[in-house]
Amino acid sequence: MVDVNYMNTYFKSIVTRLQADGIVINNCFLVRSESELAGDIKALPAKEFFLAVLIPSSDTKDWNIDAITELEGWLIYVLEKSDRKGITHDNRITSVALQQLIITKVKEMLRDDIQDRTIPYHIDVQFDTMHTDPEDNFHGCEGYSLSFKVKSNDFYATKYIAPPIPEIPDGAILTEDGLNYLITEDGLHSLQYET
Repeated sequence: MVDVNYMNTYFKSIVTRLQADGIVINNCFLVRSESELAGDIKALPAKEFFLAVLIPSSDTKDWNIDAITELEGWLIYVLEKSDRKGITHDNRITSVALQQLIITKVKEMLRDDIQDRTIPYHIDVQFDTMHTDPEDNFHGCEGYSLSFKVKSNDFYATKYIAPPIPEIPDGAILTEDGLNYLITEDGLHSLQYET
């Protein structure tokens, strides 16, 4: 399984990069179920764009103890909380076009991050399983969902992960007892720190 801390860090970095491209997207939710997502959506104002990622279930694919892999079904949403009052057909198409642009950028970022190894080699995004759906009135939201399979090595893929460089607070001391490691030009660092 891919570590949820890595997923959270990675998808928040996608939101940050979308914002840097001028796209107004304000939240990233990592949730265990649609009902948990529905609760997060209720707290949002209308017209709010957000990214939501459903924490995937996984299936063990090999029983060879030296080559265990797991296959996970990832599901990502790019949604806008709807306000359907007085919306015209042209307004709706304009919104759908923007939502489509955002989900396309997310797909491009996944592709680029695989190519430049921001997503490490042992997290194998199965691009041939990628499927995009428009979402209409999904818990009061409009947008797109993106589903795909990810193959990872071992039961818990944390120990190999090198996510984007986190901001480490001033005075923090990196510890070597964490499972998440960051590889930089300066060497290998734990992502867990103490202040």
